[in-house]
Amino acid sequence: MAFDINSTRSLLGVINRAYPPNPLLVNTFFPNAITYSSEYLDVDFKKGGRSMAPFVVPGSQGVNMQRDGFETKSYKAPLMKPKRVLTAEQLQKRLAGESVYSGRTPQQRAEEYRAEDIKELTDMCTRTEEYMAAKLLIPRNTRKGMHTIKNVKLILLSFHDRFLNFKENIGISDTSSPENRQTSIRR
Repeated sequence: MAFDINSTRSLLGVINRAYPPNPLLVNTFFPNAITYSSEYLDVDFKKGGRSMAPFVVPGSQGVNMQRDGFETKSYKAPLMKPKRVLTAEQLQKRLAGESVYSGRTPQQRAEEYRAEDIKELTDMCTRTEEYMAAKLLIPRNTRKGMHTIKNVKLILLSFHDRFLNFKENIGISDTSSPENRQTSIRR
């Protein structure tokens, strides 16, 4: 469709079809997630037995009982680091809902892009956490219509403080100077 300069036109606005994430499983089954700032997390597991006290003959000494030990396991935090690069070329074009004759500066557009990117990237991380919770809760083995779960440990570790620092991970780069460019989902 060609743009006719003599015709009148109005911009209705933006119809945003974004769906906010609904972290139902995380909020229901992992309400007390603890946030850690370290790269590794060590957890001590102590398996308590169901030992019974032995009987002894009256007048004899007690029986020495062995203590149960523990096992330490280390977990490395999964890395979520979504990123979007914003170039000077993108800042020269109008945003959705912006008037064709807008007097907005590239700096104002950059601020709006940054706010939108932070919201969208945070939502992506929330959806990934919900997916991880679903993978823990949905059984892998089904037998005759019944779900069998053996030795399931429901642990959701959250490492937000260290790995979801959007101030460092979202960069605005201009194409004129390569030194200013900041450009890196690993799980």
